[in-house]
Amino acid sequence: MFWKKLNILLFLFFASGILCYDYGQSQTVNAQEFSGLNNQPLREKIFAHTDKDFYLAGEILWFKLYDVSGDSLKPIDVSNVAYVEILNANQKPVLQATVALENGRGNGSFYLPSSITSGNYIFRVYTNWMKNFSADKYFQKDITIVNTLTKLAAPAKNDSNSYEVGFFPEGGDLVENIESKVGVKVTDHYGHGINCSGNIVDGNNRTIASFSTFKFGMGSFYFTPQNGQTYKAIIQADDSSFVRALPPVKAKGYVMHIAGSGEDNITVAVRSNVSEQAPVYLVAYSNDGVHAAFMQPTTAGGDASFIMGKKQLPPGITHLVLFNSTKQPVCERLVFLRPQALQLQFAADKNVYEKRSAVTLGISASDSADLSLGVYLLDSLQGVDHNSILSYLWLTSELNGKIDSADYYFSDVNHASDSALDNLLLTQGWSRFKEQSTQPLLRFAPEREGHLIEGTVINKNSGAPTANIRVYLSVPGQHFRFATSVSNDSGHVFFDIKDFYGSGELIVQTGKEDSAYRVEIADPFSNQTSGWLTTPLSLRDDALRQLSQRNVGMQVENAYTINQLNRFGSPALDTNAFYGVPDSKYFLDDYVRFNTMEEVLREYVVGVDVRIRQGNYSLIASNYVDHTFFEKGPLVLIDGVPIFDMNKLIAYNPLKIKKAEVVLKKYYINSLVADGIVSYSTYKGDLDGFQFDPGTIELSYDGLQLQREFYSPQYATTEQKEIRVPDYRNVLYWAPQITTKQDREVSFYTSDVKGKYIAVIQGIGINGKAGYATTEFEVK
Repeated sequence: MFWKKLNILLFLFFASGILCYDYGQSQTVNAQEFSGLNNQPLREKIFAHTDKDFYLAGEILWFKLYDVSGDSLKPIDVSNVAYVEILNANQKPVLQATVALENGRGNGSFYLPSSITSGNYIFRVYTNWMKNFSADKYFQKDITIVNTLTKLAAPAKNDSNSYEVGFFPEGGDLVENIESKVGVKVTDHYGHGINCSGNIVDGNNRTIASFSTFKFGMGSFYFTPQNGQTYKAIIQADDSSFVRALPPVKAKGYVMHIAGSGEDNITVAVRSNVSEQAPVYLVAYSNDGVHAAFMQPTTAGGDASFIMGKKQLPPGITHLVLFNSTKQPVCERLVFLRPQALQLQFAADKNVYEKRSAVTLGISASDSADLSLGVYLLDSLQGVDHNSILSYLWLTSELNGKIDSADYYFSDVNHASDSALDNLLLTQGWSRFKEQSTQPLLRFAPEREGHLIEGTVINKNSGAPTANIRVYLSVPGQHFRFATSVSNDSGHVFFDIKDFYGSGELIVQTGKEDSAYRVEIADPFSNQTSGWLTTPLSLRDDALRQLSQRNVGMQVENAYTINQLNRFGSPALDTNAFYGVPDSKYFLDDYVRFNTMEEVLREYVVGVDVRIRQGNYSLIASNYVDHTFFEKGPLVLIDGVPIFDMNKLIAYNPLKIKKAEVVLKKYYINSLVADGIVSYSTYKGDLDGFQFDPGTIELSYDGLQLQREFYSPQYATTEQKEIRVPDYRNVLYWAPQITTKQDREVSFYTSDVKGKYIAVIQGIGINGKAGYATTEFEVK
């Protein structure tokens, strides 16, 4: 076959140190001519390190988030909020949280409630900006949750009709009379590769090629499609056989082939049956730009060859795109150069430990890095996760679909893993190139400062979204949050709420004069689904026996350490109101307490005048700059919620007010200009019975997640070791924030659970290098 012979010939060239061109000399061309190839918006990638992958209902799932630039893989400070979800098999959320990010880092936890059903779930993470793109680009991984209080359902049976088979011609198309390399991938219904073999037959049922899947259900074969023929594959898997059609064959076109990959160079061969003899162009680009562009004249038969140095290409995925003489894309192929990893030295001080004894792990890194560390029990329920931050950022996040054991392509580099990697690029990296003439619709803004709450203003009479309506949003409390926005042409309003942690109540109003409108607050979580599929839960007999021990441990831990498990850290918050330091502040208990709010204002709140006309009250603030009164009334708040009806304010019980703060100058809040501010606070910050207008919206809302503190008991003394409280932890240690500017150690204690444990550390250096390391020890 042509390509196989060419591969052998090129191998001889590389082995002898000869670099030559069969079809003429290629020329470097201006890469800027093709700069539109990656003229795409900023990309984020986010990775989640979970403490393990198997959980019981009643346990805590811990996670660390890494948000990086899609180009450089360096930590990125574009989004300050991440959305974390656990989805069931139907991709419906069962748990959700918003998590604060700082300099591209964040961490959190989920307590898995007893209401959750047993099954395999999707752990999904994304940012608001990532919602502009396909959900397939969100971070996703499989986790298993078992509820020991319910009976496990029998797993669904698989059959041959559920097999998924894909054929992927190298470069994009099958072309008549041109030999092609074709990648093949065979998976079950849930995306897991299966071992199989197959024969390619033509319309006359003549066998013209054969293949076998090599690794993870992937393989490849060569064949030359003929004019007027259609082809199918007869595939044998397990005890069944089935038939699948190959892609249609084009009468005219181009075929590109990676004909050789030496230590220093990559050779790309091009064949075509296009009649005209014309040049072709080969362009290499990745997320961070176009790296090289070449022009090569074709022979009379339409052939060309390119040799490019690997030093011209970046590490990771590079797209090689072939253009015809009119610079229209006709073929695409991916190549992968393994990156330099963050080197982590990681080991325990012993191989074997006793129960309740100290473990010390030594950690050193080749560069300053931010790392996370988890230590957990290895047993029939929980194995080693073969998908790390290194393989995810460089490979998994760039390809389509689920990748089995992505670390395989990094951990043991040899001919077998190189062949498997090439099959992976042929199949899950395949795409028939389509030039992107339009940019994606960027509807979702990055949350640069805090959580963005979105709503829509609806006309109550017509039901239509309405523009140019001012909306006020408040999170009442002792340290309240306040924002205002005017609806755009689509009726949308956006509120940037900083430092909103925990669950709270949103108060949303359009003002007294705009009572004809209501505001609908949007769900901040993505409603997109991806092609990610989960397998039905199935446990082996030995795993079922292990479940009873794990169940006892979970219940004991919840019974004896519930208080320690529910400790949360206090975030560093700006306790000042949005207007900063007021011009005047009045603690009402320092004064004679009056029976009406009118008396309070008239007697000792300086700079605010109470006026009454035809039985209606109003307030006017003075401007301390020019010592005159403003023409309009001030913005009046109670616990951060604006009050528009001064009659209700005057009627409110002043004994419920703890303090009043006054701003005697113009204050600008986005497009709102306030002629002074009068802000009242109740004793508990809970509005204490104040009644709002009927059109006011009050709803519960979850802000940023509070960080739970990981509980690790200490057994430093004999008395602590001999305490009779049982310790059945299967996660010995979780540390989401380890910074290595120099060598360091971490220490913790083993539990009462014997067995083999694994410690997993991973993270990113300041230069964007990702690293991953493990070490194992035993507890006897």
